[in-house]
Amino acid sequence: MKTLCLAMLMAVSMQAEAADNDTIVVNKPNRVTVVAGDSLQKILIEGREGDSKYVYRNTVRLDDKYVRKATNDKDKWDILPSVKIGNKEDSNDAVSMHLAFGFTNPTGVDKRVGFSTFRSWEIWWVPVLYEHHFDKLKQHSIELGLGVDWRNYRTTDQVHFYKNNEGRADVMDAPASEDLKFSRIKVTSVTASLVYNCHFSKNFGIGLGPVLNWNFHSSVKTKYKEDGKTCSVAEKKVGHRPFTVDFMGLVHLKPFSLYVKYSPNDVIKDGGVEFRSLSFGIYL
Repeated sequence: MKTLCLAMLMAVSMQAEAADNDTIVVNKPNRVTVVAGDSLQKILIEGREGDSKYVYRNTVRLDDKYVRKATNDKDKWDILPSVKIGNKEDSNDAVSMHLAFGFTNPTGVDKRVGFSTFRSWEIWWVPVLYEHHFDKLKQHSIELGLGVDWRNYRTTDQVHFYKNNEGRADVMDAPASEDLKFSRIKVTSVTASLVYNCHFSKNFGIGLGPVLNWNFHSSVKTKYKEDGKTCSVAEKKVGHRPFTVDFMGLVHLKPFSLYVKYSPNDVIKDGGVEFRSLSFGIYL
């Protein structure tokens, strides 16, 4: 009896679609779900050829008056969704916003100092990222992004960062009488990124590309206790390099990505404390 009802409902739905000249053809769907009751039929189609996010919903209600409702959309699993460019739903261009939260782990470090990786952080905000897909399956794409980056390099060794006579961030031993809380260098940058992405499946892909940094601000800060009093010393413009480049790698794991960035450039100009930036974390 249920089979007969289902057949009748589907026949009515097909007749109505033909009458309205509203025909939906879905090639190679990932999954088709049909739910039938005494007066209601629901059809859900997930995925189609070349678009794994495609979703088609159709509801048929048989009461005193025949009513049909259909929707055609895409599931949005992205934490920070993108906005399509143009009127076409399957547009190859989109603009989105991204955030990255991570830690810094400098390399090529001056022997006089050691950095505390999980107390040193990076926040990277990309308010405008333009993405262009090269194929209908959207496996290959290129991204152009503009952002702002804050990087913090902290030590808990018994040393201070300070501004030397050459105007560079440098390091010196802290007095034994001090109870050092931390000493850090902070660099703020405007970034421009160019990344090529390759997606092997809906939930996995990789990305590679450079990130150019215009480093427009830097500072050092030390906080310590002495004779029971909390003291804080800070200085600005500590001889950072104005332009540096990072080489970035991404592993896309829906709904977020993992990133790592490495720069072959010293953060501070010659004559100051030596180290190069390496950071890693989550890219949303």
